[in-house]
Amino acid sequence: MNRPWYVIIVFLLMGLTSWAQGANAPFDMAKSEKELEIMRGIFKTTLSLNSEDSQRDPIFNFADIRFLYLPGQGVNFYVQNLGFPPPGINLDAIRIQVDEAAMKANLEMMEENLKRVQEKLKQKELDTGEQDSVRKSIEEANAEVRREKEAFEAQRAKMMEQQKEAQQRIQAQNAKMEKQRKDRRQKLPGIKDSLIETIANYGDSLTVVKPDEYVNLIFDTGGQYEVVSIQKSWIRDYKAGKLTLDAFKGKAIQYSMKGR
Repeated sequence: MNRPWYVIIVFLLMGLTSWAQGANAPFDMAKSEKELEIMRGIFKTTLSLNSEDSQRDPIFNFADIRFLYLPGQGVNFYVQNLGFPPPGINLDAIRIQVDEAAMKANLEMMEENLKRVQEKLKQKELDTGEQDSVRKSIEEANAEVRREKEAFEAQRAKMMEQQKEAQQRIQAQNAKMEKQRKDRRQKLPGIKDSLIETIANYGDSLTVVKPDEYVNLIFDTGGQYEVVSIQKSWIRDYKAGKLTLDAFKGKAIQYSMKGR
């Protein structure tokens, strides 16, 4: 026998009331932080378990992982302190400032003063006939200008040599850091793969993350960020057997973006 129409309405009202209560349920901050903290610990454990792998760099074991949940978007796990060196120093910035204009101006002023002295001495020679005394004074003035010129050139040469040595040291340091950066970049895909697999196996414990939201891994590689994004629904599909592990990893969205 068919149910009376008013019974059906009652059931519908009960269902709408239950849905409304669920939709308006307060966000459980303590529960979400606990879930995210547990997941952070699982990630840290994943990094340390492979420390004996010859393809791994021990520096990854010291990575710091922080998290931030953004309602409607998902959760970001920031993987920091991976040991990536900062961007190299621009060699053009290693330039010793030599105020050549001021130094040359001083020399020109000295030479101008020397000319005036010579003219006065020559006039004195004409007036007094003291040739030896005048000649000696002129030689002393010329010697003073020569000493200033030599000191100027010596100072300039010294500063240029210091600049060259500084640039060579920076160039060697940049090359060393680039080698470290390249080496760690080669090992980073293995780290990503391990953490993606961790999300596949344990990501369903993040009940705070909704099916259409994402679990994001953001790797700080020193001047650049490597990002992995995985939709929560893919974890459910993997656990339900709808996706193989390889298919799950293949769906992960990976990209790079410039950092600081």
